[in-house]
Amino acid sequence: MNKVIIIITLLITGCIQAKSTLPLESERLFTSSVFESYLTQLNYFVTTHHTPEDNPDTADLKTYILNSQLSDHRTFYKEMILKLRTALQNDPNSLFLDQFCVWMFEEVELWDDMVAYMVNEFGAIDTSEERISVPEMLAHLKDVYQKTCEDPRYCDYKRSPEDPLLSGNIPYFLFSLANQTKVFRIPTVVKVQDKVEVAEEFHRYLMVKAKTKSKHFYLNLKNTNPIKTTLHALELKPELENFLNVLTIDKSKSSNFYWQTGKFKYIKKTDDFINAFLAQHFNLDNSTHFCWSNNLDVVHWYHQSKHLMTDIHQNYFEGKAEVNITERLDFIDIFYMKMTQLICAELNIDSLNISCEHSIDRAPGILGHLFLDNSLDEQGKMSLDDANRFIALIVIQPLLLHNRPAHDYRVNRLISICERMYEGAAGKPTAHR
Repeated sequence: MNKVIIIITLLITGCIQAKSTLPLESERLFTSSVFESYLTQLNYFVTTHHTPEDNPDTADLKTYILNSQLSDHRTFYKEMILKLRTALQNDPNSLFLDQFCVWMFEEVELWDDMVAYMVNEFGAIDTSEERISVPEMLAHLKDVYQKTCEDPRYCDYKRSPEDPLLSGNIPYFLFSLANQTKVFRIPTVVKVQDKVEVAEEFHRYLMVKAKTKSKHFYLNLKNTNPIKTTLHALELKPELENFLNVLTIDKSKSSNFYWQTGKFKYIKKTDDFINAFLAQHFNLDNSTHFCWSNNLDVVHWYHQSKHLMTDIHQNYFEGKAEVNITERLDFIDIFYMKMTQLICAELNIDSLNISCEHSIDRAPGILGHLFLDNSLDEQGKMSLDDANRFIALIVIQPLLLHNRPAHDYRVNRLISICERMYEGAAGKPTAHR
């Protein structure tokens, strides 16, 4: 008995010690060339936007940024965000702060730095061609992903108690849609530590957009309170209601509809599936998995969604009377992608973010599908640069922020949808725009 107790004690001690040696959240980002690039861009922005400041908090922020080499990266970044939030609270009319908040969400460019990190760690796509097919891109994605899963360095991390924007989950610009909507990557902007509120920097960003009469679309994938209720309350503020649209959809691991489990598991007829989809999407069955924007005409978008589902059924599934579970899963994500495109085009959206809590597992799916649909030519090929960006979007962020590979069940689903987007209904390469 004593031997058993000793063994158990040693095992528990070993687990605790192993956990204590894990890197902190975002540690790999802070020690990477990606963050060095961020610092370079940050210093350039402050240097080239150096205007006289009457407010001491704003002046203190600028001085601190220009002396960034005096601190380690994590300490510097956290202190910078805290100083920024203080300045935003105390200097509501600063043009510099307005410009800074637009820059931090729309103009930071780190995607190619992520690609460089990926190539250095896992190798480049083995081709001499300037453009490659989706199957070739996906083959390299699978290879890189397998390497991340086998690499013992990427095992786990110690979670930060702070909100993602403060702990190092850095926003950056991704690409523009066909209608010129700017798409950027951010985690959730809701802070839930001391009190529940939207981060000051994002609220200021939205206020600047509203002042210039530019519309922003926030596609929220974190379907839990208080994040969901806080975001939808934000779009009801009088100063934002004409310029902000928030839509919540449920891609969580526990969603029966998204994974077609529970009562949805045995649906076969396409009409039954589409009717169930519409009922879920507009809460006609009293579910709470979706939350439509308060600022959009629900009746209009119900009919738009129905037409869109009919088009997807014909274009991607040959108008089949029955769809199996794999087809239904693909259908759901293709609809989310097409719905996002349609909202951005019809409402003349200027900027878009698609965010879950950390935006490293759920969000990259829709972002990746949008980017792929944006990148394919008529032959179903994409540039080598875009192929690398696509792969980096899926696999690198989890490594740098959470020191672990992306979740396999989400990567596998993403690959299935990409294959369907490429093949199309007739088995021919097509972008299906």
